[in-house]
Amino acid sequence: EQDVAYPTARLVSQLAKMSEAGPFITDDSFAQMVAEKVCSAAFPPLVKKEFTQAAKAIVEQHADMLGSRAKERLTTALGELAVPGLSKSKLGPELQHSAMALAGSTVGGTVF
Repeated sequence: EQDVAYPTARLVSQLAKMSEAGPFITDDSFAQMVAEKVCSAAFPPLVKKEFTQAAKAIVEQHADMLGSRAKERLTTALGELAVPGLSKSKLGPELQHSAMALAGSTVGGTVF
């Protein structure tokens, strides 16, 4: 699995940047898979970096095609990277969006 993990992550990352791929990469199950890969401890940092870039590109470039459930999964995964150990269940409702806003603004500068 590790032999194909990086090339697969790289491909997904590149596809996420293409407008033509929007209908495929914004699918709920595909977005769930990307979110799981972003949070997985089974992959080396380079692979996680590519999946993180893919998640960011999907959210930023395909927001109009992304369902609310898929968007929430991806932004939550990105938020967990930016604030390790922080889960939505530990936050009050008024702070959940603040944490996501903070996490979203710091993920771009994170180097793995």
